[in-house]
Amino acid sequence: MKCLAFLLLAFVSFAAAGRPSNFFAGDLKPAASEYARAAGLAPLRSTTGFELRVWTRDYMSGRVAGFIVSNGKQRSFASESTHHQGTLVVKTAGLEVEKPVFDLAGLKKLIEVLKAYNGKAASCGVMDGESDLVDAVVQGQVVTVEVDNPRLCSDKASRTVAAVLDALRH
Repeated sequence: MKCLAFLLLAFVSFAAAGRPSNFFAGDLKPAASEYARAAGLAPLRSTTGFELRVWTRDYMSGRVAGFIVSNGKQRSFASESTHHQGTLVVKTAGLEVEKPVFDLAGLKKLIEVLKAYNGKAASCGVMDGESDLVDAVVQGQVVTVEVDNPRLCSDKASRTVAAVLDALRH
């Protein structure tokens, strides 16, 4: 019976992946600020340079992985998180050693695509998995987008966030 329940849940999750995502406006700044605080960074502000922060949170375990791109360098972040009284709380952790960014021009183009979704969150109904929050400054504008399970959803925002993650993990 447990196996049947698991298979049914898996089927429903993968069936949902074919549906288009629902987009909704949300206040993404508190989560972006909490991730930044935990990594010892100030919240992003409009500047002339390019900066990118991508935060991935596993819903089941609370593990957080982050990628920070600034001044042509990339650093990683790993921590744990919980929800306390409905608020995201991320355990403070240090940033890893800097390394060169593989494709800075490509990342900038991907963030340009995400500008159309600024201030929005997307979900195609897949349960559990991960939440990916992209927080960036491009051409003086702060762009913040959140997508649940981007690799399992077929909309443009999800595909773009998945491409950003792939580029950062290269």
